[in-house]
Amino acid sequence: MADVVFLETVQQFRDRDLCRVVEIMYELGKTVLVHTLSTAGASHFDNLLWTFHKESFVPHRIGRPEAPEDMALERVIIVVNELPTPIAGDVLIFAEEADVTLLGALPWTVHFVVLDDDSQKQKSRALWKDAARLGLELHHVPRRERERWREILAELVKR
Repeated sequence: MADVVFLETVQQFRDRDLCRVVEIMYELGKTVLVHTLSTAGASHFDNLLWTFHKESFVPHRIGRPEAPEDMALERVIIVVNELPTPIAGDVLIFAEEADVTLLGALPWTVHFVVLDDDSQKQKSRALWKDAARLGLELHHVPRRERERWREILAELVKR
């Protein structure tokens, strides 16, 4: 069964939090697909992953679905709008809008609940309901637990 983790954040820290979760999953040995909606979004997150943490670097690349063999070269791939076929990986992270059709495509999905954006919160609630209807295992991590994300995510993904 696939799992979906809903992590609370705020708009100001959303991008940084996404990079942090990518780094955590990478360090846990997971293969990560970061889903974006556009090439501009992919470039944005590519730049963020290069610069967000001065003491470490997460090897990554922007993947091209038409060249899935290129995607096998890294454990962190930024994808635009669609997943490669065949789908390979451990964790799908929605960098922008979540695509309900991709829920359950990988063993783990991470979605950020942006607490200070009412529209985003409503979309997150709808995604929770969709994931529940699909029979996926749901996990909610409140913002106050942010300092424990590494510990919480490590515990979840080792199951």
